[in-house]
Amino acid sequence: ALPFIAGISEAVDRAHEHGIVHGTLHLRDIFVSPEEVRITGFGIATALEASGLAVPIRRPYTAPEVIAGRAWGSEADLYAVAAVAYELLTGRRPAGSGDQVADRLQNVVGAADPDALRSAFVRALADSPEERFSSGAHFVSALRGGPISLSQNRN
Repeated sequence: ALPFIAGISEAVDRAHEHGIVHGTLHLRDIFVSPEEVRITGFGIATALEASGLAVPIRRPYTAPEVIAGRAWGSEADLYAVAAVAYELLTGRRPAGSGDQVADRLQNVVGAADPDALRSAFVRALADSPEERFSSGAHFVSALRGGPISLSQNRN
């Protein structure tokens, strides 16, 4: 699952580098092949808000700040990436806050460091956007249980 998670994270990070956010990232927006990952729908939520329309809620992938109608940004996309990653690793959709979801991470096949895995999800699915990773690359590095290399540090 890690190559898919890394591909999704890279696609989101590249959009963010250009100031483009998604806001409603969902599984149906992600297209994967053995060679690449593509994501559709960037900018739609921002355009809806600018038109005075509500941003769609796509549970469990929608970040808490979007659900609450508060200001949101790139951190909302990173929350969605983590929710997708959780589902890829466990076969279940996440339900609850970062701590609650991470407590359900039991016996993930291939997890070399279950504590690092748990810590990564606690942070990535935090209710507060300020507590989340600043990039998808940081999240992937945490999933690997290693330090963030300079090539992965985009922020």
